[in-house]
Amino acid sequence: LILALSAQRRAAAPPDAGRAVNGARASLDAPALVLPARVDAGEEWEWLRLGLMDLIANRLRRGDLATAASESVVALLRERRGDSPVAADDLAPDHATALRIQPEVELRNGRWRVQLRARDATHDITVETRADDAMNAAREAADTLLLRLGRLPPDRHDEAPQDLAELLARTRAAMLADQLG
Repeated sequence: LILALSAQRRAAAPPDAGRAVNGARASLDAPALVLPARVDAGEEWEWLRLGLMDLIANRLRRGDLATAASESVVALLRERRGDSPVAADDLAPDHATALRIQPEVELRNGRWRVQLRARDATHDITVETRADDAMNAAREAADTLLLRLGRLPPDRHDEAPQDLAELLARTRAAMLADQLG
């Protein structure tokens, strides 16, 4: 019932209704680009590189921030540099108007630190969160970034349970990396 009422309320409201915080709006000319995360953890966490990129991009999209599809970003990066890491600044000048978001994730003493640096011609925002779980830290970082850009984060009531969310993120990461096995 709650989901039905929420869907009905969203359908009745204009696309951006209620999304601005205190009248502030980010003026973005092109969809934001979330880059693959830089991961400082063991090899078993390598999936976070693309898994968190996709999670963050989807979270920003759910917060009404136009964000390029992860498949498009991966294709762009492969075209630019093959499979080697690409920094946010390496995408300029073709994407100079796009907000480029570089996630960094680090595991230290059993805690995850996620930092997002978002830059374009008018923004240079860095947010950082810490949590016991990398995905929770990434969600909190994305929500904080949305707030800093003058947007409201999406509701959390309709999110998948943690185990399922991690399985989906790992699966999406494998698909983005063309590792279907």
